[in-house]
Parts: sequence; structure tokens; C-alpha cells
Amino acid sequence: LQSNVVQRAKRVIVPSQYMKSIVTTWDVSEDTIRVIYSALFPLSAEETKENLRTQLNYTHPTIVSAGRLVPWKGFKTLISVIKKLKETYPDVQLIIAGEGVDEELLKEHTQSLGLFDSVRFVGRLSKEALGGVKKAADVFVLNTAYEGLSHELLEVMDLGVPIVTTGVGGNLELIENGVSGLLVDFDDEDALETEIKRVIENEQLQQSLTQHARLRTKD
Repeated sequence: LQSNVVQRAKRVIVPSQYMKSIVTTWDVSEDTIRVIYSALFPLSAEETKENLRTQLNYTHPTIVSAGRLVPWKGFKTLISVIKKLKETYPDVQLIIAGEGVDEELLKEHTQSLGLFDSVRFVGRLSKEALGGVKKAADVFVLNTAYEGLSHELLEVMDLGVPIVTTGVGGNLELIENGVSGLLVDFDDEDALETEIKRVIENEQLQQSLTQHARLRTKD
């Protein structure tokens, strides 16, 4: 059905080169396809990072992730990484924003690892609340198996928060590894732990990543 529709179209608009590469496999001429990157609709977060951290009680290393609670978003693995990080940062916390079919499974996984005091599920938030939660974070992590072009990453890049994410799909068109963010393989616990630690422990790296990421959103 999707092939039939796009083959009859005069023009096909996709949000990334990655998506273009997929659509071309549907027997669609490349001349028909146009890449138009998604617009950035910034999240509102007027308060300073310091004030937000106080309001949200982010007194220890705080990792934020957001998205639909589905298997390919990799939340289960990220929760397991928190167990490892607690060996170095006993009070580290993970904030997960979003809803989805895996919510109960993820809460059970959290409980089984003894992390219910370290992992907070805040559900679906208003744009203003989500902006505050993201801006206050030490690190934003998106452990995803697939992305066409991630609005989550665009929003966080604009807010000035260091990013650790996966080198998949459209992520590679937003994030240059080591420049505007840090890239790992999907569900690689060791790499996630290592790169999150790099960000938490290196203020110069934090500043460099966020400065370059903000510049990227202006392109």
C-alpha cells in the first residue's frame, strides 16, 4: 500500500536523508523525493538551569530520557545502566517522561533491580513541564533503535543539555560524535555507562557539546 501511494505521488517529502534512503527502496525515483528537515518548535523553559534543578530536587547526577515507552526506545537497558552507575554515583537518578505499552514492564524491571528510589516515571508532561525537566538534566539519553528525525533531540540540543544517543537513522544527521553529542550502539550498556560518565565528570566536554549542538539547530 505504501509503495503504491508514493509511486503515484508527484512529490514525496521526507524529514531526513535516512528516510529518503528507505523510500527509494519502494521503487520511487530519487528525483521525486525531497528532504525537508523538521522544524524546531522550542520547548519553553524560561527559568535558569540552577533554579530548575532546585525546584525539581535534582541534587545529584540526573539523567533524563523521554519518548514512547516501547521496546525500540531502549528504556529497559537504560534502567539497567543506572544500576551500574550507582556503583560510582550512589545517588544518581533517572527521570523517564512518556507513556506507552511497556510502562508496567519497565516499572517491574526497575523494582527487580532495587531501583525504585532511583528511577522516576513522570508520565506525559505538558510542553512547559517537559522543557523544565529536560533543561535541568545533567545528561539527556536517547537509547533508540530507530529514528527518522528525532524531535526529542532537536529540543534538547536547543535547550543546551549534553546528549548521549545512538548512531542510528536520522540521529547521524543531527549529532556529530564527540562534537555535538556522544554516539553509542543501541542497547550497549557498557558504552552508555562510559559515555554518561564522560559527560558527568567533564565540564569542558559538557560546554563544548552543548555549544555545538545549539549551533546545529540554527542551520
